[in-house]
Parts: sequence; structure tokens; C-alpha cells
Amino acid sequence: MTEYEFNNEENEQFKILATNLLYTAIGLGVIGLSMLIRYFASGDLANVIPLFTAIVNFGIAGTVYLPVVHLNNIIQTEGNDIKELMAALRKWSYFWTFTVVVLGINVIILIMYLLKAV
Repeated sequence: MTEYEFNNEENEQFKILATNLLYTAIGLGVIGLSMLIRYFASGDLANVIPLFTAIVNFGIAGTVYLPVVHLNNIIQTEGNDIKELMAALRKWSYFWTFTVVVLGINVIILIMYLLKAV
């Protein structure tokens, strides 16, 4: 049984997506690095907001980058397009899992902040 092979137009869409994900991951990594440098350069290690921001940016950057290899494999290889697409989707689901965790942490921080303000 032969697998579906994406055509050139579809491959171009995967290339655009992979490129955008790569640039997004690099941008988030740079922001994370700058926040990490800011955290240590400030001397105020008790203020963990820049550290938390750096960790979140690194985490999002990593999870955004995960499907890029598989998306590029769709373009560069033949006979495994559906397998590569499914692998990319599995990796991309890590992004949403990480996002839910970060959202939960933010909600907890918000509640603690609101309770402290009362």
C-alpha cells in the first residue's frame, strides 16, 4: 500500500509553516535569554518574574520548534508524509500541554496575588 504524498503546493504550505515556527522559536529563545540576563544582571534575585518569563519563553520556544523537523521531512522525503505529519502533530500537542500548565501556574499566581491584596 502506498502512502499519500503531498503535492508541491501542499509542501510549500508545510515549508511556510515550518519556517514560521522556526522563526517564532528563535524569537522566543532570544526573549527568554534576554530575560534571563536581566534577571541575573539586576542583582534582585528575589524578583522571580524575569526568571519565570525566561523559563516560559524557553519552554514555549522548545515546544514550538519540536514539529519543525517532521514538517521539513514531509517536504524533503517521499513515502512517509502522513507518518511525518502525525509525528509533527504529536510533537505540537506538547505545546498545548505546556500552555495549559503555564496557564494553570498563572491562575495560581493571580489567585495568590488577589488574596494577598485583600
